[in-house]
Order: sequence, then C-alpha cells, then structure tokens
Amino acid sequence: MATSDIKKGPLYVDITNNRVGIGLTSAEATLDVLGNSDVTAALKIGPNANFGHHFYDSSTNGDLVIKREVSGVQTETMRLARSGGYVGIGGSPYQKLDVYGGNIAVSSADTYQTSVNIDNTDTGGRHWGLHSTGSNNTAGEFRIYDYDANVERMRIDGSGRVTMPYQPSFWAFLNGNWGSWTPNNQTQVVPFDQAYHNIGNHYNGSTGLFTCPVAGNYVFTGGTYVGGSSVEQLWLVKNGVRQPSFAFPNAGSTGDRAVGTYLMRCSANDTIGLCPYGSPSTTSTVFANFYHTFFIGALLG
Repeated sequence: MATSDIKKGPLYVDITNNRVGIGLTSAEATLDVLGNSDVTAALKIGPNANFGHHFYDSSTNGDLVIKREVSGVQTETMRLARSGGYVGIGGSPYQKLDVYGGNIAVSSADTYQTSVNIDNTDTGGRHWGLHSTGSNNTAGEFRIYDYDANVERMRIDGSGRVTMPYQPSFWAFLNGNWGSWTPNNQTQVVPFDQAYHNIGNHYNGSTGLFTCPVAGNYVFTGGTYVGGSSVEQLWLVKNGVRQPSFAFPNAGSTGDRAVGTYLMRCSANDTIGLCPYGSPSTTSTVFANFYHTFFIGALLG
C-alpha cells in the first residue's frame, strides 16, 4: 500500500488519485462501491433499515438493478441490461424498453396489465394508459385507456382488428306514424324520435338531426315507407342545405318505399338529417315501420 493510501476496514481512500472505495482494497473510480446481490446492495437510499431503494450490479449478468424495499421486502422496479443497454421496468428487458405492470381493474368483470402511463404534463394533464391483456406468452389484446374519463378508448386484438367502444353511431326510427310530411319540401327532415342505439348521444330525436362530434368520414343509411303520396327520392340535409340524392325507388319511378346509403366527409358540429322527397305539396304520412323507416349513421374515421 502506498503512503498516499488509507485503508481502514471496508473503507479505502486513495488520496493521490482522489478515489474512495467501499468494501474494496482499491478503487477504480472516484467512488467505487462493492455490492452485487439482493442482500448486499452497492447503494441504498431510504429512511430506515426496512424502507428505501437498493442499487446494485448483478453478479449473474452484470445488469444494473434497482429494487424498492417496503417493510423489509424488496421488489425489482427497474433494470438496465449489460447487453445492448436494454431497459426493463418491472422485469428483465428483451427489447430496448420493456415495461411490465400489475392488474388494473376497468370494471368488475375486466382487468388487464398496465404497461405504460402517459401524461402530457407533470401537473395533471390528460392521462393515458397503454395496456396488454396477454399473459404467459398469449396474444391478448392491446388497449388504450383514458384515465380522466375512466373509460377504454381503443383496442387491437391479436389478429390486428381495431375496435373503439365509444365510436359515435346511431340507429333511429319512428315510434308512431309522422303525419306532417310535406313531400315537396326539400329540406324537411324526418324527426325519428326513438333510438335503437345512440353511442355518444350525438343524435337528437326531437329534431331528427345528428351532430358530427369530430371532422371525419361518415356513412349514413336511410329508409322511408310513406302513404298518401309516393316518395321519389331520398337525400341528406347538411346544415340545412340539401345534398345530392342517393335513393330512387323502383329504378327511378315513384313508389311508397325508398332506401339508400351515403358516404360523406363532415366537419365537426355539422348537422345531418334525412329528407324524403315527392312532387305533391299535400301533407302526407311517413309510416312507423321498423323494417322500412329508419335513419342510421356512424363515424368511420
């Protein structure tokens, strides 16, 4: 030992090279700490002997491991792998970043693994969770969860199929015959007053109008069964303005039933209604017929 070195028990100090070693007979860095097991950590930070965080270099593969100790029980929270610089949170990494999580209850009948939580600010911005339902190498499903609204927003199954539980859509029909139809009124929409389903509540049964919640491509299907006068065409009314016809009954001739489908690009807050047209000006009736009189729409994306 050089005269510039000091060694006392587990402490080694190299005065000449400004190095300190703990648990070593010599130091290779400014601070060199020996610790390579769960029991003998290189560094522990905590308020007492039973709580804190342990940092050590694994003797088995040279990974840098961080463990959290609670009431004397240690649980691995993060690992930096020696090979490739991979990072694992909650377990050993097999990719550049691997994140493992515990079960999170979405409802009484559904739990899944929390993988990554994303918050756009550190003061309470929108909180998003990325999850996987798979376990033990099963395919499972990938899900995006909105913590602020406490709902699931999207999922991708093991075959790549994408579903969105709250994708806006509606299916409306008449509860009773509507006797206020003026056939030659080009902007009068049918007030379908009952909703078979109305996801997002964007359809108004009092006005017969669907309000587009976001800009996107929408598909609409409409049908009417009328009496007293023949329906000649069907079209949509967008923001009070007639759109191109999309249905002509009986190959262009007049008839009492018509149905058609229309795909259109809409902006947020556009209103859409269904207008059956006929040449007479005398008030007539649109029959409440579940199979022939309806208005259906959905956001495609």
